[in-house]
Amino acid sequence: MHHPDIEIYHHPNSHIRSYLTGTEISGYLVAFFEKPFTEGVPEDLEKRLGRIGTQLAKELMGLGGVAAFHLKPKEIRIRKKTATPWETLEDRILEIVRRANRKSRIRLVKG
Repeated sequence: MHHPDIEIYHHPNSHIRSYLTGTEISGYLVAFFEKPFTEGVPEDLEKRLGRIGTQLAKELMGLGGVAAFHLKPKEIRIRKKTATPWETLEDRILEIVRRANRKSRIRLVKG
């Protein structure tokens, strides 16, 4: 699957990858999530992440092979579980990030 609007950075640590977007998909903060993901995104963090960032975080929490992730306005850095190959995660991660990236480009125009 080709995603021209998302750049994938392969870190020296093979268990970590960053997905870089051209648009801001969350609020101006760095949020860190690590397994076990308790009860989703804390309410106070939801407000700061914004609707799209919160949805992205919830979807990433639902992926079984994700151990932890950082969420920044234009970057999602994911650390996978050691036993999970990237081949089983990459397409699902890209679909989630692509959807968030597309939603972030939609602007409400008032006339």
